Amino acid sequence: MRITIEKCTNKAGDKQTIRLVYYYGSRKDEAGKLKHDRKSKRLDQYLYTNPKTEFEEQHNKETLQLVEQIKSKQLADYAKGQFGLIDIPVIFPETVKPNLLRLSLTVDLDQLIKELAKRGYQLVEANI
Repeated sequence: MRITIEKCTNKAGDKQTIRLVYYYGSRKDEAGKLKHDRKSKRLDQYLYTNPKTEFEEQHNKETLQLVEQIKSKQLADYAKGQFGLIDIPVIFPETVKPNLLRLSLTVDLDQLIKELAKRGYQLVEANI
C-alpha cells in the first residue's frame, strides 16, 4: 500500500485542499481493463497557493508538517497491522523448563524504523 498527499486547488485559485490517497494496487476487471484500487481521505487542512505574507508561509509550513505526521502515522499503523507487530504472549507446553514458560514477542522499534527507511518511508516525530 502506498499513501500519497494530493493537493487540489479550489475554483478561486487561492487555496489548496489536502487529502490522503491510499493506493492498494491494481487488478483487471471482467472486461480485462486495469482498475486501480484507491481510496481517499479528505483532511480538514488547506494551503495558500501563493502565500503573500509571512503568516501564510508559516501556515503552509506547519500544515505540511502536520499532514506528513498524519501520513507517517497511517503508514506505521498499516505496517503494524500488516506485519503483525503486536505484543503477543506465547505459552509453551508443560514439557518446557519453568523459566521459559512464558515468552513475549516484541518488536525492535529501531529495526522497524530502519526497515521502513529502506523502503522509502520517512519517520516524522509528532507530539499528538
